[in-house]
Amino acid sequence: MEQSFCAFDKDEVVAFCILSDFGTKDNLKIGGPGCVGTIPKYREKGIGLEMVRRATVLLKGNLQEEKKHDT
Repeated sequence: MEQSFCAFDKDEVVAFCILSDFGTKDNLKIGGPGCVGTIPKYREKGIGLEMVRRATVLLKGNLQEEKKHDT
């Protein structure tokens, strides 16, 4: 399942991050940021990097939740 997240400056979308589900291999779910973009005037401010960081935290949290349900 893909999820999309956006960063805003007031009402303007300035960056996005799409989390992609890459499937399963050896009974492990594989996913991660499939695409990240920032409009030019907001680049070099760490917005895209922060979105990837937060997406990673979210994915790790989802993994922990799945482990709780498996036990």
